[in-house]
Amino acid sequence: MKAKHILASSVAAAVALPAFNPQALAQAAGGDKPAVLEELVVTAQRRSGDLQQVPIAVTALDEASMERRQILSTEDIFTEVPGLIGSNNVGQNTAVTFFLRGIGTTESIVTVDPAVGVYVDDVYIARQGVNNFALYDLERIEVLRGPQGTLYGRNSSAGAVKVITKEPEFETTGRISAGVGNYGQWFARGSFNTAIVEDKLAVRVNYMEQEDDGYSDNLTLGRDVNKTDFMGWRVAALWQASDTLRFIAAADYMEDDSDSVYPANLAPLPSEPPFIGLFDLYSDTEQRNLGEASGYSLTAFWDIGPDTTLKSITAVRETIQVYNLDLSDSVTPIYELFTDNDSDQISQEFNLSGSFDEGRFEYTSGLFYFKEESDAILGNEFNLRVPGEGGFVTAPPLYFEQHLQTDSESYAVYGELTWNLSADVSVFLGGRYTTEEKNIDVQFYTAPAPGNFPALPADRIQLFDTGVVESLGTPTDIEFDEFTPRIGIDWSPSDDLNLYASYSRGFKSGGWLARLVFPNPEELTDFPAEIVDSYEVGLKSQLFDNRVRANVAMFYTDFQDLFNTFTNVNGGFSGATTDAEIYGLEAEGTYRVNSVLDLYANFALMDGEYADDLPPGLDSVLGDDLQRLPGFQGKVGVSAIYPLGSGNGSLIANFDYSMIGDHYLTITNAPISESSYDIANATVGWESENQKYKVLLRCRNCFDEEYFHSLLDFSGLGFAPAYPGQPRFYTLELEASL
Repeated sequence: MKAKHILASSVAAAVALPAFNPQALAQAAGGDKPAVLEELVVTAQRRSGDLQQVPIAVTALDEASMERRQILSTEDIFTEVPGLIGSNNVGQNTAVTFFLRGIGTTESIVTVDPAVGVYVDDVYIARQGVNNFALYDLERIEVLRGPQGTLYGRNSSAGAVKVITKEPEFETTGRISAGVGNYGQWFARGSFNTAIVEDKLAVRVNYMEQEDDGYSDNLTLGRDVNKTDFMGWRVAALWQASDTLRFIAAADYMEDDSDSVYPANLAPLPSEPPFIGLFDLYSDTEQRNLGEASGYSLTAFWDIGPDTTLKSITAVRETIQVYNLDLSDSVTPIYELFTDNDSDQISQEFNLSGSFDEGRFEYTSGLFYFKEESDAILGNEFNLRVPGEGGFVTAPPLYFEQHLQTDSESYAVYGELTWNLSADVSVFLGGRYTTEEKNIDVQFYTAPAPGNFPALPADRIQLFDTGVVESLGTPTDIEFDEFTPRIGIDWSPSDDLNLYASYSRGFKSGGWLARLVFPNPEELTDFPAEIVDSYEVGLKSQLFDNRVRANVAMFYTDFQDLFNTFTNVNGGFSGATTDAEIYGLEAEGTYRVNSVLDLYANFALMDGEYADDLPPGLDSVLGDDLQRLPGFQGKVGVSAIYPLGSGNGSLIANFDYSMIGDHYLTITNAPISESSYDIANATVGWESENQKYKVLLRCRNCFDEEYFHSLLDFSGLGFAPAYPGQPRFYTLELEASL
């Protein structure tokens, strides 16, 4: 509680500080950085616009901010965005679970879609299993808070995360960086851009690789675990066909062969080794999480007229994820889970944007097509402990294996029109109509406890298939048709203030609760689409001659059929839908004290509740609080670039402190699942006067806070795996640029 008060006071001080003596603080300190905040251009409305003029709650981070704040992968953005929390999905180093304004998805099975859409250069990334992208050589990141059903579509019901890479340019640039640190870590990153044909053809290439030895001590295996082993690259080419037509072709690949994250068991049986700490483990299982993602895209930009642009985005992607998890942290695993996912997607989008009537009307419209095919094999091995003579004994092993094939096909048409009634007031109206079809094929087997995964065909005994599921009344073909509108008003009483109010609807498509641990086909059920109605008012401001940027948003969100999954007393996974309401206040701001020093902060206050008329039986399962919805979340930071004088370069420093307040990691609100944590990060270094060379010393989780960010509650069976956040990491990094 004390830390919460400290952070809240710091946030208030950072926001209020300019009011005390703005004239005295207006003097620049002699640095190269402008003494005012630069304009941030975003594409949140699918066309370029000033961040401060876009009537959407959006957080944008440019390349310089990401570098100073050590945003190196997708999971690093959590503390930068008010209302956004998350972590690696349970045990999966390659997967990131986003919860935005209290809504997200912890289930990564192919029959369940995420609630926060992830986009790379406007290409939708469907699967959560390999979405922990390394972030390097980027233009910026944008996080759109609240449902984005009109311009971004299905499965962005909580919001959208947009990763925008740097485009190729007609000049030669490049940089390379390398570093070493504790836990045996090392990394190397590099990028290069050049023109092949002057003003016609350019290419951009980047590459990154990272390894470490792991940060947890496995007492049974006698070595460190939770290691990292990652590499990735991207190549993009720009062809300027004419003054009005250009094409960008891109290819990317990443491979992550890290350990699946080992948990610590918070609720061991008396016969099991006791819990010592989150980083002292007992599992004798060799865990592995192999993730591969590759993609190809072709984007065309055609300036049809001075105020009209047609954009075409064609993309294909493949995601492969293979992992195994010992959920019990036991010398002899009580429950081991295996997964092999392979998903292929293709998408095509046409986007037409522009203005007419001398800019009085602005519009964005488009057509979207998406198709995905997934194959998944899920294995579950049990060595349960049962009461016996002298204590607990191991029951005969059980092994079940599930094969899933899913297909999804979606079409959408969308549009949004802004009518500028005057120089100060605008109204906007938009909508999207989406139709989607999904189907599933299921095969369920048993086999001897495997030496191999998947089990050999000769060993498998089929227990049921799709026909049995259909005979029990569960449809294996489902369809969704949804219209998602957006309407609002935007008022700029001055050049420095922008106020807006909006209503928007989003939806996450339904699917199947298909993670069957035991052979009970009645548990495989479909669930409906999640419908979200959101009401929002916001204020965006630039104060004190553009030295302060402060944005505030208040929201109320009404959910129909909010989908949740949870563990049950039998050792399986269950799911349920219910209605819910969530409301909150978000704020973020940056204060450029002078040309040397920036202060920045964000915070969110949130609360929510389930509907009063819960479905029968669900009222005894759901806790009072929604999962992963902290009442308070916040961050404060300071960033400085201090010139040392002519020819001596500059000192670089960044420090930030963030807090996630008390929240539950399960919908049952099990006390064992309650978590909260404070994290401090810091960077100090030197940069040459021409900005070509840097030396940086960094630390993450500098005070070595011990916490867990995910938990499965199987405490009734003798295990409750808690997944730790990373301990203190520090690195020494060298960088050189052309």
